[in-house]
Amino acid sequence: MPPFPAMSFSRVRAALLLLSALFFVLPLRADPPLSSDQILKQLDDLQKQQTAAQQGSLTSVLAEITAAEGDSQAALALYQKAVFEVQFNGAKGDNEAFQGWKKDHDLLFHDPSFANALTLHLKYLEFSIEYAKSGDPAPLIDPLLGFLQDLWDYQAKGAADAAANANVDATDPTRKGKKNRSGGGDTDLGQSLLKQGISTSALAKYYQVDSLLSGLKDWEDTPADDDGILNSTIFPALRTAKKPSLIQIWDQWIDHETEASKQDPLTDSQERFQNETLPKLQWARALDLLALDRKDEAMTEMLSLIKTYPLHPDNPSWIGQLRAIASGKPLSTAAN
Repeated sequence: MPPFPAMSFSRVRAALLLLSALFFVLPLRADPPLSSDQILKQLDDLQKQQTAAQQGSLTSVLAEITAAEGDSQAALALYQKAVFEVQFNGAKGDNEAFQGWKKDHDLLFHDPSFANALTLHLKYLEFSIEYAKSGDPAPLIDPLLGFLQDLWDYQAKGAADAAANANVDATDPTRKGKKNRSGGGDTDLGQSLLKQGISTSALAKYYQVDSLLSGLKDWEDTPADDDGILNSTIFPALRTAKKPSLIQIWDQWIDHETEASKQDPLTDSQERFQNETLPKLQWARALDLLALDRKDEAMTEMLSLIKTYPLHPDNPSWIGQLRAIASGKPLSTAAN
């Protein structure tokens, strides 16, 4: 005789359902409650794990970007892949539309000017991610200065090509509307890579670092904004460290801005630069002489500017600032 009475299949099934119901209704045994210190310890550990995972992911992204920087074909392939995934929804999107986009830009993609713009774009994306990783601008100062020089060279080449293109119709009617494709050309797509915020770029979105980069402090988002790069990151870092190179970089920037102003075909714009913008830059440079404890030199240059530009809109403010400096008072007490 069996130890238990025989049960029909229906009764077994009913019993199992009852057990299942009890399993979900009865509360599971909870872990012992944790103290505040234990909670905080676990949260700290979780944060460390998340930070380590993010750092590892960013390191992998940086490796891909830097590899592409040295190879124009690899850079183009990476950019096209990012556009395909972000703007055309990847494999789920319209591949025919993406192929049409590539075809429309085929000549541009073979233009050395676009290759230069894309390389600059990748470099600034690299620096932005590096800054997001560490939060320390100091190791990036020299790379950023090299980037600015490359940017200025690119812009100068673009200005020269634009001037050459303006004369195409007059010198050779058969080339009407055509552009000089020798490099440095002012192409909309190439320019947009440098004039749009790096955090909104297709590559930033492809690597899913757009949110990370958009929240950076003391960092310029736009690669072509040399003013922002200098005043957000480079100048403050050199000022804090009291680096003598601060003034040398000021001189380089002022020289660049002066040369760039000469390319402006509008006489009024050139005069505005000479009489308003240039003196402002020179005054800011003099303030950084003060930051480097070169007070007498700074005051002498400030006085010269006040005398040279008596009608400048900032002249009353300059007088107040110089009076405060010479009196040993904080600049915040300067009156117009």
